[in-house]
Amino acid sequence: NIVRQQDGTWLAQKPNIWQWITDKYQVQRSIQADTLFFLPNGNAVLSNRQGFVVVDKESKHIGQHYSQLAVCSAGELLVASKQKIGIVTIEGRELITCLYDTVQVKEQYIFTKSPQGWQVFSRSGKMTSARYYDRLKESEGYVYVQKNGYWGVIDPSGREVLACVY
Repeated sequence: NIVRQQDGTWLAQKPNIWQWITDKYQVQRSIQADTLFFLPNGNAVLSNRQGFVVVDKESKHIGQHYSQLAVCSAGELLVASKQKIGIVTIEGRELITCLYDTVQVKEQYIFTKSPQGWQVFSRSGKMTSARYYDRLKESEGYVYVQKNGYWGVIDPSGREVLACVY
């Protein structure tokens, strides 16, 4: 792989190493990685024997290594560590810690599931409700929640508009 960068340098891949090279064949910087893909903000994700990690424009690691990583939206990455799932931003900031068995990114919310049940987070990663639910469904800005077979509703602030008695 050889690609011309916007700044005029060349990005070239050797086995397990990527190099930024000037027109005069000078190596500006190198990074050890099996794969490298760029994010919309100029940061990148690299993979190597340690896993996946977000790196900044100077190839410095941001945050920790993850065993798995996938783009889940324009600004968020679904990550896994120790068989648990979380979310980090493309800036490398952790939104949802890798503590969950399932993570679902919805239009206005993030739903997480652990052995205790489902929880609701805002898209900024703030827990909107500390309660655990059996089922969740987003509709018209509200979250319909089920606990012990009964449904209720919580609003975007996490306030229980209707208790789980219906």
